[in-house]
Amino acid sequence: MIASSCLTHLPLSSHPVPLAAPTHITIGRVNGNHFVQIFLYRHYPVSPIIIWWMQNASNEAYRWAHPYVAHLQLWYEVIQIDPLGRQPQFDGNID
Repeated sequence: MIASSCLTHLPLSSHPVPLAAPTHITIGRVNGNHFVQIFLYRHYPVSPIIIWWMQNASNEAYRWAHPYVAHLQLWYEVIQIDPLGRQPQFDGNID
């Protein structure tokens, strides 16, 4: 259930910002009726990128996903699901 209810959204057509200046905004839905900003610790997991983004993002925008590859992999390790069918290994430490 948690894997299907959490998704990452990225811009469809803009160039990524320089790595030194990104602002990460995380929004959580609470009680199904309002949204709050969530502040994350370093080395946070990132939920899967929504599929329609991968199908429709411009070539420039597709680079938005590159800095999140390790964070995406950590997500799959934490929830014990591997997108490639392998058994993920999570040792309980995200640092």
